[in-house]
Amino acid sequence: MRCSRDLIIYTIGLVLAFIFFCAILKWQPWHTRLHLPLFVLWSAAIGTVLARAWPWPVTISLSLLLLLLSTPVVLQNQLRPLIGNHNILNSDRISLYFPAFYFCDRTLRDSYKEAADFIMKGTCRDIGLDQSLWRYEYPLLVLLSADKIDMNVKQISVNNPSALYDRNQNSSSPCTIICLGCSKAPQKWEQYISVGGPASVFQDVVVFSSRGTYPDYHDYARPTNR
Repeated sequence: MRCSRDLIIYTIGLVLAFIFFCAILKWQPWHTRLHLPLFVLWSAAIGTVLARAWPWPVTISLSLLLLLLSTPVVLQNQLRPLIGNHNILNSDRISLYFPAFYFCDRTLRDSYKEAADFIMKGTCRDIGLDQSLWRYEYPLLVLLSADKIDMNVKQISVNNPSALYDRNQNSSSPCTIICLGCSKAPQKWEQYISVGGPASVFQDVVVFSSRGTYPDYHDYARPTNR
């Protein structure tokens, strides 16, 4: 089998793309979604090589086999199933933000909803968000309806090079602070109580505001207050 010049150039381009991908992007758990374009582009090269190397009955049979093998993953995956008792067709929007396999129960969803309801009932619309301990803020932004009402949500405690490009460095301090994963982080309480106010705890989400319940971490940590 002779490979055409275009196919060779195309394949070299994909190899270089993979090398640049590994060299430029830092590894992260969410890389799988970034792999998808490379996988799709590689399928064209692999399909062309197989079609030229094997008889058409073999390639068709292989294609059908691969489709059958992909069916369980497409239809019954744990993240976004298409069939079953709880699938993307019969689930509400908020439930889809909290996949069952990742969050074994409704604890996290309920804590986000309770924290958002607490903030929405107040008058403060200048919100600081600390996600340095737990990076899963998007569902909370949706529950806060941050894109629909006059609410300013600003990332705080950003400890990476992107902090240099913060256009709001000189803006006023937020009147309410949301700290994700901070219920057992006394250092965060010490940092934010003097800024936002006493703490309100919703499972592992802590909201610091003037309407808070716990003025000190030790008050919350006492067994009688659990």
